[in-house]
Amino acid sequence: MGLGRKEIISPLLLLLIIQNILLNSLSVAGRRKQPAFSNPKLKEEYKNDVRSYSLGAVTSDSHICSEIGGGILRLGGNAVDAAISTEFCLYVTDVQATGLGGGGKMMIYSKRENKVYFLNFRETSPILTSKIPKDINFRRGPLSIGIPGNVLGLYTAWKKFGSLKWKFLIRPAIVLAIRGFKMSKHLYMCTKNVAKYIRKDRALRRTLMRRKKIKRPGELIKNRALGRTLKKISIDPMSFYRGKVADDIVRDIKKAGGILTKEDLTSFRVTWEKPLSFKVGSGLVGYVPGANSGGPQVKYIIDTLKTLKYSFLKGKSIDPNRFYQKILDVFKLSFAERTRIAKKNPFKIKNFLKLPAITSDRRTTNSAHSAIQSDRFVKYEHGTSHLNTFDRFGNAVALTSSINTQLGSMIMSPKTGILFNNQMSDFNKQGNKKYQLPPVEGNEARPKSEPLSSMCPLIVVDKNKNVKMVSGGSGGPLIITTLAQILINRFWLGLPYDETISRWRIHHQDIPNRDSTSNIYRTTSKQVRNVFMIAYKFQLHENDIFNQLVTRTVKKSDTTKIIKSMKRILD
Repeated sequence: MGLGRKEIISPLLLLLIIQNILLNSLSVAGRRKQPAFSNPKLKEEYKNDVRSYSLGAVTSDSHICSEIGGGILRLGGNAVDAAISTEFCLYVTDVQATGLGGGGKMMIYSKRENKVYFLNFRETSPILTSKIPKDINFRRGPLSIGIPGNVLGLYTAWKKFGSLKWKFLIRPAIVLAIRGFKMSKHLYMCTKNVAKYIRKDRALRRTLMRRKKIKRPGELIKNRALGRTLKKISIDPMSFYRGKVADDIVRDIKKAGGILTKEDLTSFRVTWEKPLSFKVGSGLVGYVPGANSGGPQVKYIIDTLKTLKYSFLKGKSIDPNRFYQKILDVFKLSFAERTRIAKKNPFKIKNFLKLPAITSDRRTTNSAHSAIQSDRFVKYEHGTSHLNTFDRFGNAVALTSSINTQLGSMIMSPKTGILFNNQMSDFNKQGNKKYQLPPVEGNEARPKSEPLSSMCPLIVVDKNKNVKMVSGGSGGPLIITTLAQILINRFWLGLPYDETISRWRIHHQDIPNRDSTSNIYRTTSKQVRNVFMIAYKFQLHENDIFNQLVTRTVKKSDTTKIIKSMKRILD
């Protein structure tokens, strides 16, 4: 059941187009005109683009990968085809954020069926998890590796919705892995910060370092072992879980001291789950993932603010002090109640989603911060990537994938070139000392279980069953509050497309009891600054973690309008 017509593409034509895309991407990316920013220090780091396309569009963390996905659309592929090809490209170029060794969540809108699908392929814990002593730290290393789900997730999506041949979609990634790509500024910054860990792993050191130092921006990065693995997957994707690739993965992880077994890989399953839906505005419905994601919180925030009668704000004059104070309070409430989304107890998530109906205006006053029992947490995730695709048939994909923190477990398989995740660190142990975070009820590490996540790919559909927004991002809990504000900015306040995303944003996650704001565009409004000082331990500062990429595509008439956020990726 495809999303569009089946297309027969000549392999030679495909290769010629792919080579043209790669050459153009490498030569043109550095010459793009930069927009003006109020902070000159950020000119080279953040880009805000508004462009229009007729055959569809692709946005991702990498200019090269977006171009490859766009090429797939030009070949007649649909949104899922483009997402798969773009994602495999990211597995090569965005090694710090995602890869074959990670997992993810995907929202798919089928125009033919006028239906939104949610595919969950997040990593799960190994069978031998219960054998690990409780005092072992899962933060990095071989014991932090969960069962990778990305390959099976993409293959499952392709089997249901794919249009072009599977091996064609992976070929650009193979070319990049074997022939190499240029080190980006962002990748350099990420790897430089953890150079001491990279030096400890031979395969990782060989890939990212030269003469014991991190390769500089512009230098070529090659991973031929990964290229060979991608070739095997392009022929037989299940070899990752049951064949030669699986054997190599298990052997290398065991040699490093891990507990992942062949049985873990062969028994791994992805799931089609019913997405959560909520009313965004007049005739607009948002779709997000369910349990173990940021979806329930985004729904809760929007529903609660609507209960407080803030949905009438479009085109109205508002009091900034009261408006943003209310938003901060609702953010805090959502994180205080977050443990209700634990998958092991469906009743809790059901009750969590009923909370907006019983939330009074009095509960979201200045005293809310002291009334909330602040014994829950969510931690920041830095190793996450997001992409959006939209095709000429009206289909859309929002896909978030991750290896958890930057460079995941810091263990790369010498035989396969795969950098493994450290998703086990998302489970509770004795809390997280680095972030001063206590454990979360319902998020204990058990065999074959999935940890809590803030991932939240989002699709918004109007009353005519047309896609109005495809969005998502990275940054752990910041994903949740950012998506809520993007929805408010566009559909409640009626802000222009570019300002919807580029506007500064606020954040509060209950613990630590501190508000913060993205300050890319400095505000001079004393009214707004006063809000941030009322009843909170607030810091107004520039925080790099806010500069995450949040992309979306918006269909208007017969064109697809692309909006790119303040891009944290340094091409």
